[in-house]
Amino acid sequence: MFSVDVQQAQLVYAAVLTLTLMFLGFLIARKHAKPELVATSVLAYGLVSLLSALRLQADIFSFLSLLSIAIFYGGTLLLLWCSFQAWEKYRWFAITMILVCVAVVAVGVDAFLLEPYDLQIRHEVVVSPKVQQAIKVAIVTDIQTDNVGTYEEKAFQKVMAEKPDLILFPGDYIHEADSLRRSQQYRLLKNALIKAGVSARLGMFAVPGNVDASDWPKIFDGLSVNCFTHPDTVDAGEVVVTGLPLDESFSGRYVPAETDKLHIIFGHAPDFALAKPKADLLIAGHTHGGQVQLPFFGPLITFSAVPRQWAAGCCVPLKGSGTLIISRGLGMERRYAPRLRFLCRPEVVFVTIEPANRD
Repeated sequence: MFSVDVQQAQLVYAAVLTLTLMFLGFLIARKHAKPELVATSVLAYGLVSLLSALRLQADIFSFLSLLSIAIFYGGTLLLLWCSFQAWEKYRWFAITMILVCVAVVAVGVDAFLLEPYDLQIRHEVVVSPKVQQAIKVAIVTDIQTDNVGTYEEKAFQKVMAEKPDLILFPGDYIHEADSLRRSQQYRLLKNALIKAGVSARLGMFAVPGNVDASDWPKIFDGLSVNCFTHPDTVDAGEVVVTGLPLDESFSGRYVPAETDKLHIIFGHAPDFALAKPKADLLIAGHTHGGQVQLPFFGPLITFSAVPRQWAAGCCVPLKGSGTLIISRGLGMERRYAPRLRFLCRPEVVFVTIEPANRD
């Protein structure tokens, strides 16, 4: 099975890295960590790590997981050993390596232990002549967990503390392949929603994401949530809501009927916005903001055709269409992906639609 293969790959990869570190460590100790030898050793370790990960990968996520082992496990050990061996003869070189090692550890602590649970609240304002009073929309996307707990419960409590008029769930709820465990997580997620008293006067609407099994609507059994299993448009009174299932959210092929009311189209992936549908708000998740962002560059991977700066999390007016809002989401990739966020905290987005000034 896939899970066994990936676990075996991780064990083999750890063994390869350990043997490589032992060999390089022996050479470094014999030569008292000369700077040129250390540089060569680090390069050799990097090449072994990369080539081994490419050879053992099952998919992009397992590849990234293997590389994270190389960086945060083997990389720190190699730097510490080099700095220890270089301390007597190459003091400043050793100090530099210690500082680099501290930086790597700090990034690891932030990325794996801190950022994934540091939920942010983002507020956006959109002005429209189509509303008579302000409407607050909550975007609760990419919960994407395999272990529903206090983090999700607190997130839902924060949602309700804002008293939203409309709640949208753009998909990716439970990331679990085993059907029995998935059903258990469904119950836990539904109980967390009930416990937080999740509700909204204009309604709650949900679409599936790409990690969701076909039985995903069971999460909302007994709750007043309109689950879109096919593209459809619902009149919610003050607004009209169009929900796009997964394929339509990527393709943008579905063209809803135009309306004079404020129109919100939402789907899991933001790619449908590239077709510039006639609506006032276009809402999506899916990108996770990249989960890892670099300064001056943005997200490394988005799995979307929209521009990288949009995928990082945005509120962008589109020429010829409405305003696109992409949320970084609450959760992160699970299973064999590295469970981290870096410079890309999770979020819940609230969009307040305010009436335009009238004479």
